[in-house]
Amino acid sequence: MERLDVLREVFDEKLIEILNIFLENPKKQHTLTDITDESGISFATAHRKLNSLLSSNIIQANKKSNAKKIHSYRLGKGEKVLELSKIFDRKKNIFTFR
Repeated sequence: MERLDVLREVFDEKLIEILNIFLENPKKQHTLTDITDESGISFATAHRKLNSLLSSNIIQANKKSNAKKIHSYRLGKGEKVLELSKIFDRKKNIFTFR
């Protein structure tokens, strides 16, 4: 059994789908609309999953200047993100993109 298959058994499939979007394009700023369009996940569910990833410091929010609302999201930095990259079997070192 592959590692990603194990993750699918343990974690929410939608959360994995969103993580995959960030890990496939680590430099890209993703809007909520981008994420829902690419994943096919509903707006409300994607928003909840993004909040979970934000609270875990796996992604970071970018706000427009002078606005309270989040404009976009990007992959965070740190040990958790590096480990996720390994689990998802990404060949590139994601930290070289920053």
